[in-house]
Amino acid sequence: MQKLLETVSIKLSDLIIESEANHRLTHLADNLTNLGMDVPKYLDSKKTTLEELKAKMAQEAQKDLQT
Repeated sequence: MQKLLETVSIKLSDLIIESEANHRLTHLADNLTNLGMDVPKYLDSKKTTLEELKAKMAQEAQKDLQT
């Protein structure tokens, strides 16, 4: 299966990647709320911005969707 994935190129729609990234961000926000933390506090603790977090989530989503 890994050999097949290495030889096949899958073009994912930006909309699919964005949708998955948004889903992950929503899940993270829900988890933070359950822990008594909000997104701005989380971003501050990670020393990152919302835009950087969104970009990271989109990268991870694309990678996970292609495997």
